[in-house]
Amino acid sequence: MAANNAGIFLDDLAGAHAGRETFEKTFAVNMFGAASTTEAFVPLLEKSSAARIVFVSSDLGSLAWRADPEWQTGVLYLPAYRCSKAALNMLALGYARRFREKANNGWQVNVDNPGYTATDIHGHTGTGTVEEGARNAVRLATLGDDGETGTYSQKEGPIPW
Repeated sequence: MAANNAGIFLDDLAGAHAGRETFEKTFAVNMFGAASTTEAFVPLLEKSSAARIVFVSSDLGSLAWRADPEWQTGVLYLPAYRCSKAALNMLALGYARRFREKANNGWQVNVDNPGYTATDIHGHTGTGTVEEGARNAVRLATLGDDGETGTYSQKEGPIPW
């Protein structure tokens, strides 16, 4: 199993536009790091009878929710973080498509949103515990061979892309 759970948040919460350096540093960790990690693990996963790849994203990467003016966290600007997580979601879909033929051989690629979790990325201000945030990622990592692939979900269920 390969889990991609590195992430940084460098946006200014006051709503200032993020500069190029903020975008580059954010994408380097949140998207390029996940791509590099996945590629490094592919040879080992190919030897596995139950290959699982779980990308840890955010609901802030949902294009559908961002486009919805009624969505509760839609007021937060956060362009570098949001864009990096949307790109991570697209990366995950690319891997799901790449390994689709292997789904019958135990391959599953999914995206998890841990929610607003009390971790370093938020200065431990999140409303959920680390255990609650990990619940869906663990579920996705331990699915049976007939489990879903190519999904975007959180512990409460599916999230719109």
